[in-house]
Amino acid sequence: MNRAPQFEISDRNIFSLLLCCGGLMAFIGLVIVPTHKSLAAQDRDIATATTQLTQQELLSPVYNDLLRQLQEKETRTLPFPDEEKIGMESLANVISSFKDMARTSHLQVVMITPDFNSVNQMPGQLCINAVLKGEFTNLRGMLTELGGFSALRQIEEIGVESAQGGKEFRIKFWLALRA
Repeated sequence: MNRAPQFEISDRNIFSLLLCCGGLMAFIGLVIVPTHKSLAAQDRDIATATTQLTQQELLSPVYNDLLRQLQEKETRTLPFPDEEKIGMESLANVISSFKDMARTSHLQVVMITPDFNSVNQMPGQLCINAVLKGEFTNLRGMLTELGGFSALRQIEEIGVESAQGGKEFRIKFWLALRA
């Protein structure tokens, strides 16, 4: 009968074998696994940076165009004209100018009426009541132009109401009159 060969391993060899396997496992656990994780994190960082770089290359012309437009854009300042007084004879010209301001601001003049009784209450000043119709965004341009009118003393009241086809603006302002 054939007997299976028997291997005899001494306790010292088993200890050395376990010590080597333990050292190998410790090396894998302490060196290779953390290195693999850090390489994976670096790969993710590289992929993110590559994506961002590609996006920046694509958006760079748009950004440069916006910067150029911003630098070329004129800075608009509010007008601050010298005060000028108007005569009653030029009131028709003032109303015509107001209508032109409204037209250039894309607003429709519904009504503009001077309050001649206000001259008795406030000598040297004339109250004008105006009703305009249009979009709210166009009101800013109108008010800027009105602020540049040299005979304007003050804007007393601005009312905004919803109306069919946009908003309705009620503006009450005072003009300086010659005596």
